Amino acid sequence: MLRPTFELRLAPVLALIVVVAFAAGMAGCAKTPRAAQGMLDTPLHHYETGMRLLDAGELEGATRSFNTALELDDGYGPALAGKGLVLAMQGDIGESLDLIRSGQRKAARGSDSPERMWTLVAEQRAYIALHGQGKISDSALMRESRRAFNDARIAATDAAMPWFWEGEAYLLALEFEQARDFYREAQTRDQGFGERASERLLLLERIMAASLKTSVGKRIALVDEISRADMAALLVEELGLKKFFEGTEKPETSTFVSPQDAQKAAVAGSVTALDVETHPLRVDVMEILKYRLRGLQPFSDQTFQPDKPITRAEVALILEDIFIRAKNDPALATQFVGQTSPFPDVRSDHSYFNAVMFATTRGLLAADVAKGLFRPADTVSGVDAVLLINAMKTQLDVF
Repeated sequence: MLRPTFELRLAPVLALIVVVAFAAGMAGCAKTPRAAQGMLDTPLHHYETGMRLLDAGELEGATRSFNTALELDDGYGPALAGKGLVLAMQGDIGESLDLIRSGQRKAARGSDSPERMWTLVAEQRAYIALHGQGKISDSALMRESRRAFNDARIAATDAAMPWFWEGEAYLLALEFEQARDFYREAQTRDQGFGERASERLLLLERIMAASLKTSVGKRIALVDEISRADMAALLVEELGLKKFFEGTEKPETSTFVSPQDAQKAAVAGSVTALDVETHPLRVDVMEILKYRLRGLQPFSDQTFQPDKPITRAEVALILEDIFIRAKNDPALATQFVGQTSPFPDVRSDHSYFNAVMFATTRGLLAADVAKGLFRPADTVSGVDAVLLINAMKTQLDVF
């Protein structure tokens, strides 16, 4: 009769032994931090390297550097937040923010450490990246980035970094005046952000000088190089091309055409493009195609190639065609024919020579004065395009 009692007393002891053994085994399996191999083999150094790679667009290399930092310290907050930022830039909206917030919880706090501020700026930048991919709205960007900014400003009261990135958030949300205030503060604080903030302030000055009317124009003004679809949208939305052409082009009245014949001719002469059906700017492109505008016509394979960057030569053709129609002056199309080209990179027998001369002599497109080149194949920035639209309005004086 003693045996069952003995077994009952032994059971808790055995259970405890099993738990202790399991815990010891788990501890043995836990990943041991790697020993540093040199003075620069530190979590901070690898984090900073990762951020340089991230800013250069080398996301895989950035992740490797953040992982190397975590090999030395698996709770290093800035590296965790850096990995989260990479994921956000790759389109992840869930795990990215979880990693960033984990980094924020583990980051060192205190006036002598910027770690928490870095992790909060990573959150600002994550929302900026997600907004750029269309995954969050302007209002969500403003709300979430401002919350992270306020915490970052408290975490490091003298830092310039949070101010610069909040300027970027407001810029993307098209809140230009507020963005300017953030950039000015970042410029004053500097800490490596003064020059970048100054460049942004110059961009804002040019955009605001254009007095843009539509959100389409404002968004296009921010891109480094505009596409053919962007240019179509600018002409339709900012220039008001439909109203403009209807008000300036004179109808053909020399011969009578029956309504039936006119309809047949319209169908036969309609212009279509095979690759714009699902494009976000399809409506603007289709509007442009109706006018057979030189420089924005379909290619020989009947594609419009909406995402292809527009060139300076194409812009020159667009300008020439619009002015010819606005002034009802076909002679403008041959105004410079037979003249010697002042540009080594634009032959006088080229199809766009007259358009280039037209645009440059009117000051609409500038040449490379230092080298004497026009650079016809170069792309056009968004801000240059919107300023060009403004200049067209002024010269045509029809609005």
